[in-house]
Amino acid sequence: MTIQNVTASAVDVFDQTSWTTIDTMTITPGAGTFLAVFTGETTQNTSPSSNELHVAIFVDGVEQTHTFRAIYGDSSLPSNQQPVATSCLVTPTAGQVVDVRYKQTAGNAMFITFRELTLLPAEQTTYQDSATGDVTINSATWATLGSMTRTPASGDYLVVFTASEETPSDDVAGFRLSVGGTPVPHTVRRVECELSVQDSPYDVMIAASISPNGSQVVEIEWQKNAGTGPVTCHQRSMTLIEVNSGDIFQATGTADDTDSTTR
Repeated sequence: MTIQNVTASAVDVFDQTSWTTIDTMTITPGAGTFLAVFTGETTQNTSPSSNELHVAIFVDGVEQTHTFRAIYGDSSLPSNQQPVATSCLVTPTAGQVVDVRYKQTAGNAMFITFRELTLLPAEQTTYQDSATGDVTINSATWATLGSMTRTPASGDYLVVFTASEETPSDDVAGFRLSVGGTPVPHTVRRVECELSVQDSPYDVMIAASISPNGSQVVEIEWQKNAGTGPVTCHQRSMTLIEVNSGDIFQATGTADDTDSTTR
C-alpha cells in the first residue's frame, strides 16, 4: 500500500452552517487501515465576527467525533491566520470516502488556504487512544493528559497526537510526549493566550519517531506553565503505527530558531 495525499492552496470560503467537505480534501483509499492526518491554515474575515469554525474527519459520511476541532472568530483579529490540525486511525472498506469537513456558526465567513490530507497505510501493529470529554489542569507539574497513555509492544513507531486546547487569559499551556517516564525534548509544544482571545481553542500537534521496549509507557503529558486559571483540553487523539526502522527518518531540534522572511 502507498501513502495517499491530496493538497490545495486555492482559497476555500467557509460560509456553510452544516457539515460541508473542504474543497479537494477527499480520498477514496480502498479497504485498509490508515493514519489520517489533516493540517491547514485558516484565515479570519477582514471584518470578523464572534462565530465558530468547526472541522472534523469523516469516514463514509460518519464524523470521527474525537477529531472535532474548533476555531473562534474574534472582532479584534481581522485577517488573523491560525493553523488547524486533526488526526485519527481510519479503517474504510472498499469504496468508502475519507474526507475533511467544516461548518461554522452564523457570522462572517472564514477561509482556508494551504491544506493537506494524508493517509498513511498502517500495515503492522496500530494503537489509538482518543477522548471527547473535557479535562482540565491548573498546575505547573507535568501530568498525564486524560486517556492519552499506552504501553505498546516493542518496536519502531510513528506517533501522532492532535488535540484542541483552551486557555483563559494570560495562561501558558504545555504539552509533550513521554516514553518510559522520560520526556522527549523536541516534542514540547506551548500555547500562550492573551486577554483579547481568552477561552479560545487552539490546536496542538506532536509527531515523533519512537522505539519503546515493550514495557515502557507512551503518553502525552501536559501542564499549565503560567497564568491564573485552568487549561482545558477538548477532543484529542494519540495514534501509534508500527513501521520498519529503515522506512522512517527524523530530524529534531530544541534550540530556538528565528526567521523574518515573508512569503
